[in-house]
Amino acid sequence: GHGATMHRYTTYYFQNENYEEAKKTAEEGIAVAASVGDKMGLVRFYILLGKIFTNTQEYQEAISTLKKAEKLALEIQLKGNEYEVYQAFSEVYTEMKDYQNALHYYKLFHKKKEEVVGGEMAHHMSRTKKTKKHKAGTRSRDEESWRKSHQQTHLDSSVVLSGARSSQRVQHSLLLGGGVNVLR
Repeated sequence: GHGATMHRYTTYYFQNENYEEAKKTAEEGIAVAASVGDKMGLVRFYILLGKIFTNTQEYQEAISTLKKAEKLALEIQLKGNEYEVYQAFSEVYTEMKDYQNALHYYKLFHKKKEEVVGGEMAHHMSRTKKTKKHKAGTRSRDEESWRKSHQQTHLDSSVVLSGARSSQRVQHSLLLGGGVNVLR
């Protein structure tokens, strides 16, 4: 519908660093989603607007907008969007050099993402077992292809925070030790 089209335009403007147009279409999208009671649409627009504010260094607006996204995502139990909100919060606080909050939200992001990915895998595995007989000790092609398609969700020794400022890296080993090292 109209909201999905506006979200695509907002994403396009955001990715091309046309932040004024991205803000404008995000705000229009929020108005449309609110007028039709589309809470999921509101969450998606709030997350995107929060990222836009982060990239325009309007950090308090980003935090305020992301709090709206978090509240709605929790209210309607959108686990997939919850982890996106926490990732966006982590990015804001990283930009603000508030590494304690960045780490807090990064941990929430990782925890929620693992819950979602784990839940998807459990659902897929139960479906696969119902439709195919598995030989003991072997993996079905479906299970193997699912694992390969979701490998990118697992973290290796370093984590790259996404967004327009993805040149900042947070060392995973230091995160586990409680410190954060930002490389340029």
